[in-house]
Amino acid sequence: KMEPTGFAVSTSIAREMYEEGLNYEHGLDNDEYKARQCYVAAAALNYGPAQSQLAEFYFYGKGGLRKSEEMAFKYFHLSADNEDAKGQCNLGMFYENGMAGLAQDNNEAARYYHLAADQGFPAAQNNLAAMYEYGKGRKKDLDRAKVLYKLAAESGNKQGIHNFERICALHNRM
Repeated sequence: KMEPTGFAVSTSIAREMYEEGLNYEHGLDNDEYKARQCYVAAAALNYGPAQSQLAEFYFYGKGGLRKSEEMAFKYFHLSADNEDAKGQCNLGMFYENGMAGLAQDNNEAARYYHLAADQGFPAAQNNLAAMYEYGKGRKKDLDRAKVLYKLAAESGNKQGIHNFERICALHNRM
């Protein structure tokens, strides 16, 4: 019988703590403080989705945390390094908008959107499509933009739906 590795065990524990945090954040016994404690514990075990949730708590000042773009950036960066699509997408927004004292950088923004879009993250597909549509951080490519908007729209992303309809109408007038 194979014993689980330490990594597998800590990942399993981290996932359980993260899911408990989601239950506290969104469940019936809504408690942002307990949710934060769960996310902090799971984030300390290097669990990307928990790092991403903790980043959001810092960004919005939830769970008793002081609002801090810098701390949000730190945890989004950790989650992105752990291949969390939500963290990658949010990191892209930080770079695109020059948040948390960063220099605005469309190339970095597009790079992170691309990582998340490749994982099927709809908001990132929409944001990357816009980068292609307007030639921000990527060579202007309306066909590529249309494909990405369509993917986002098919996942039910409201901005993606709007942008896909808009770019189709635009293409029909060309």
